[in-house]
Amino acid sequence: MASFDVVSMTMLPDARPDGLGEGVVWSLTRSFDVITQSRPRRAFLDAVLTLGIFPAIEFPKSWRDFLYLERDQFESMVDWLDRTSPGDARRRVFPWKRARRARSSASALIRPVVVALVVVLMCLHWWVWAGIVWNVALSVLFFRLASEMRHAHRADVRWAVRRVHAAAREVGLTVHLIETDGKVVLERHWLLVGIAMALLGQPWGMAYALAGQLRRRAVRDDGQAVRAAMARACRQIYLARHPGAAPPGPGRLADA
Repeated sequence: MASFDVVSMTMLPDARPDGLGEGVVWSLTRSFDVITQSRPRRAFLDAVLTLGIFPAIEFPKSWRDFLYLERDQFESMVDWLDRTSPGDARRRVFPWKRARRARSSASALIRPVVVALVVVLMCLHWWVWAGIVWNVALSVLFFRLASEMRHAHRADVRWAVRRVHAAAREVGLTVHLIETDGKVVLERHWLLVGIAMALLGQPWGMAYALAGQLRRRAVRDDGQAVRAAMARACRQIYLARHPGAAPPGPGRLADA
């Protein structure tokens, strides 16, 4: 019969690497290059050459994909902050968990109705009315997306920033994270996209340009800077809570 020797060991939790913390910091520092974030010239060509059909399909999908990835980052970050807290884990209430089924159901019902109405009007050779309905529908779609980016998404980011600030105060740290200002001023290139599309008989282009600029800011410019700052703050918080522990995340953030 085989024999086994039992050896007693003492493990120091604070000296072990934190796998979840490393994953959170790595996740917050990655870019969202997989998410479509067209430049003004590409956005203009996609809209004009397809008469708005491609943006109407691609834009909402890419925005939903980005929200899913970013919210997953925030949920993992808050979960990690609560697990590594010296006290009891606080109750986590994510703002995007609130029920929005009624609005989603209404949107899912309206889209096919609008498409069917445009097709019927075209079959009746009522081209002017078909164009009016199509332009109004696309304007509403992109203004709604722009409003979601400016208000709902900004509220999500602001909530995550406040959670990091609260965790930092618990350990006596002062961190300064950038919050998006929410200003909506079309940049020159995006403004030209909206004007050019309006001159080509597609007045929904101004709403499209506004949504395109806000998406690019959220995915790449301002959003990426905020997420990287959160990663550095999380690293500092963990090191303050567990002195001597293996620092989580990539080494390039050590001196940030």
